[in-house]
Amino acid sequence: MQKLEQENFSSFKLGNRPELDGIRGLSVLAVVFWHISLPYVRAGNIGVDVFFVLSGFLITTLLLQEWEKTGTISLKNFYLRRSLRLLPVLLVLLTLFAIYSTFYQTKEEAEASYKYILATLFYVANWVQVFGGLHHHELGHTWSLAVEEQFYIIFPLLLLAFLRLKTNYRGMLLFLGIGIIGVYLNRFWLWQGDQSYDRLHMSLDTRADAMLVGAFVSVLVVNNLLPKKNWTIILSRILAFGAALLLCWLVVFGVGDELYYKYGVLSLTAICVGFVIMDLMGQPLKLTQTILKFPPLVWVGRLSYGIYLWHIPVIYLIGTPETWSRAMLQGIRFTAVLIVAAISYYFIEKPFLKFKNRFSTLKKISDKPKIFPEIRKVAA
Repeated sequence: MQKLEQENFSSFKLGNRPELDGIRGLSVLAVVFWHISLPYVRAGNIGVDVFFVLSGFLITTLLLQEWEKTGTISLKNFYLRRSLRLLPVLLVLLTLFAIYSTFYQTKEEAEASYKYILATLFYVANWVQVFGGLHHHELGHTWSLAVEEQFYIIFPLLLLAFLRLKTNYRGMLLFLGIGIIGVYLNRFWLWQGDQSYDRLHMSLDTRADAMLVGAFVSVLVVNNLLPKKNWTIILSRILAFGAALLLCWLVVFGVGDELYYKYGVLSLTAICVGFVIMDLMGQPLKLTQTILKFPPLVWVGRLSYGIYLWHIPVIYLIGTPETWSRAMLQGIRFTAVLIVAAISYYFIEKPFLKFKNRFSTLKKISDKPKIFPEIRKVAA
């Protein structure tokens, strides 16, 4: 067993974490394999839960680090960074689909598509499906983007309020824990009533527990509450390993809707992801890091947003030619998705990502000289 090093995490800095890209890669592959009907992937939708937990963890960590360094949080810069990350490729997709709808769909189909395009653009696609009854094959998967964006709007405001009230980490953990339990109980209560599947599956108030779990883990990490003693580190690794096995089992075999929504498997899935992230941010086994830092997997993880966004439209565009075997169809679909996502990343996403640093308070601070200019001049 590798040596357990005692580290001081009080100066934790998120930085570039390829292992998190590895998790993204596994998650988006689960979703795509599920949608192209690959054998032994019966519940690839678990990948969406993983993305939700990662989102909650990452944005909370970045915001807490900004508060620690500057004593404030620039919500304007936060939303500008999110816009640069999400909107460029989304606008390209929606524009192309609007053109396609105009020329290749019937009048009724095109009108429905235009409505859904607007719903996607304003991140209300989930509510349009839940309460408006408007479903869309090619863009239906954007409900998850809407849930995330709605969380991005509400949670940073709450976090900033707690920080300004000088709430300590115990208070934050209590608030987040109550929130996680509250979302689960809300989902349990809704299941008892006459609610649609979409209401349980696509609503912010029924899916926010995953992002709150990510935020919970973030507070633990940033406040130096990760395991430090040998026996606690070993326990953390065991929990993370067991959680990873359970996640794999769920993806391969799946569970029924009642277990998933009513009896808390959805929340359990998020907690399992939380255990994995905690272990990765602490002192994980080298084997775990080696697997998650596998370069092709990391590359897929960096393309994950584009893969998720484009994979359903690409699948529908290819269709199901009768002359192709099932294996051939799956291979062509997967290859096409990767090609389109790579083009999207390198020619649309990446150029805009370069502008994110202009709105990063942490980046500006790290770029400043470590000593005063006068002292540097004397030293020279």
